[in-house]
Amino acid sequence: MNWSAYHRLLGAGINVICHGSESYFPQGADADLAHKIDALAKKNNSTFTGTGIWDFSRIWPGILVAGPCTELRSMKHYSLTNAELANERMMRAYGVDMTQADFAEKVTAVPGQLGELYKGIPAHVMHALGYTITKVTERREPVLSDQPVWCGTLNRSLEPGTSLGLRIIASVETQEGPTATAHVELRILSPGETEHMMWTVDGRPASKIRVDRADGVHSSAACMVNRIPDVIAAAPGVRLLSELGPLRPPLTRIRPSTSSS
Repeated sequence: MNWSAYHRLLGAGINVICHGSESYFPQGADADLAHKIDALAKKNNSTFTGTGIWDFSRIWPGILVAGPCTELRSMKHYSLTNAELANERMMRAYGVDMTQADFAEKVTAVPGQLGELYKGIPAHVMHALGYTITKVTERREPVLSDQPVWCGTLNRSLEPGTSLGLRIIASVETQEGPTATAHVELRILSPGETEHMMWTVDGRPASKIRVDRADGVHSSAACMVNRIPDVIAAAPGVRLLSELGPLRPPLTRIRPSTSSS
């Protein structure tokens, strides 16, 4: 809960760019708190925006791939994230190395855990596309294997039946009819697997877009920095990154490589 920090900064007329996952689509995370943030920001002529790696890898790809549709029936988001790229504390939060009973108690049954954040992805995209959201649901379950799986962070194999991480299944229904689902896995990867995000569209035309993430840490920081001009130019209040247009690089800082002969 970052309300005290938001209150201090926005109350002083300082724009806020937040990396917290709830901040991407605060209306979907906590409508009452989103209203408070919006009112405070407008009162003090400041702007609140949530951004980071989801900006280019999850939210905008969904918006862009739906753009050419003359008919849209449904959208599906799939993503695979390497749990071992996080620190060990976060890896445990994903449920890695838990028994199925422990996972049910410490991950599935606990409100406000990581799974609660990811349902905001399809909700944000459908909201950005202009649909009226009527229902959002999600479930969390452990990712299991019937074979031992090596975990480099723990320097040992995880036995069959032990959780390799978290799977989140989210769905969004709209008043207009089109639906969206998300299948998100944060887990130990098998050899040859890589992190990626993907959207597919069931519509006319049907299409698919995939983003492979090579350097998540750099990308997260760069998205926040590159959004600064958009946030400064935006109207006061809560401003979703989907309102700000696709992310752009800072042209004044990018120079073509040159080679000496």
